[in-house]
Amino acid sequence: MIHYCRDEARDAIESCAILDPSEGYSEALKILKRRLGQPHLIARAHIDNLIDGPVLRSMDPTVLMKLASDMRNCKNTLQQLDYVADLNSSRTLAASIRRLPPQLQFKWSELASSTLRRGREPTFSDLTDFVDERADASMVHQSYSSSPVSPYNRPQGDRAPPNHEAINCRSRKTCGVARCSMRHHPLLHRQEVKTDRVPMKADTEPSTDSAHCHSTYRSEQAVALGVLPVKAFGPRGSVTTYAFLDTGSDTTLIDEKLLNQSGLCGYRAALSVSTVVQTAEVKSEVVEFQLGAHLPNLKRFLLGKDEAIRWEHLSDVELPFVDGAKVSLLIGMNVPAAHWVFEYRYRGQEDPYAVRTSLGWVLMGPISRQGRSDSANVDFLSEKDAIMEKLEHMWDLDFAELKTLE
Repeated sequence: MIHYCRDEARDAIESCAILDPSEGYSEALKILKRRLGQPHLIARAHIDNLIDGPVLRSMDPTVLMKLASDMRNCKNTLQQLDYVADLNSSRTLAASIRRLPPQLQFKWSELASSTLRRGREPTFSDLTDFVDERADASMVHQSYSSSPVSPYNRPQGDRAPPNHEAINCRSRKTCGVARCSMRHHPLLHRQEVKTDRVPMKADTEPSTDSAHCHSTYRSEQAVALGVLPVKAFGPRGSVTTYAFLDTGSDTTLIDEKLLNQSGLCGYRAALSVSTVVQTAEVKSEVVEFQLGAHLPNLKRFLLGKDEAIRWEHLSDVELPFVDGAKVSLLIGMNVPAAHWVFEYRYRGQEDPYAVRTSLGWVLMGPISRQGRSDSANVDFLSEKDAIMEKLEHMWDLDFAELKTLE
């Protein structure tokens, strides 16, 4: 038996190998049943394996058939364990429906509505039969509609029409880049960035500010964001960390490490992340926690002598900081009390300013520091990787559905 077990199961029964064969076999069965063979553990594992799978983006018959098989195996197993009620729960049904392609979700809603009008609630068995039927129909449709693609119908080369071969092409059209006579795609050339340089006077300080595509860079200048230290309270006590007051967000996010440190737990939820190419769902949790602003043991960051002279309006503002901490909270506008402003200090349009919120003082704006170079990059794109990123973006657009199905 020990040769057919692995990981946690093998470690649990490894000590039974020193016993007599009959006694060791009986003891190993008891251990495995007690630790891994409880009905509720088996039922939970089957349900999690089903609802945590990827979302299907197309009507691929192979993927639909696999989903139908997984649903039927889960249904049969839980029927034997007498845990059918867990399958018919609204949360399990909703999570299973979210995995279906959009067109199947719409058809299932019509079927569920018809079932409800007849005085009966739809069950997981109904959903399994529905997916199984659609998978069979999709398989039959593919067998009649699919046909082999001739290699001559595939585009050959740059912007070539169908039924065209690059080797027999008589066109002399080049890629269009200056001083290049090759017939390849213009993306293979590295783009040169030309800047008009203006002579500087000897008494003028050089300015090294530059702008890149999808990036920002500022040398010898730091920008203070709306970040301040807070205490997050949980079952395991309080954890001191940094929070970012984001006025452009409608939700509040917490880092998973902070979640584990404070012992917070909630209920499972799906977080929808939308990008330019597609929308994906990631596993997340919804938790409730409390924040405190009373930080008596933290060090205080005071402005230096030169900075205090320059920004007299901030000379008496004390800003606490935490050694070794990072930003683990993003507080959105769904917590308006955290964004209330009770006091503010400002001067010029290009000077930093401070506001006192319900969680403490927050410093914002540009802070120049002599002898120090700070840089910030947002969606940084370097010239070295420009070609590969453009090509990868084209491939992602063409094969987005295949990646999702995998």
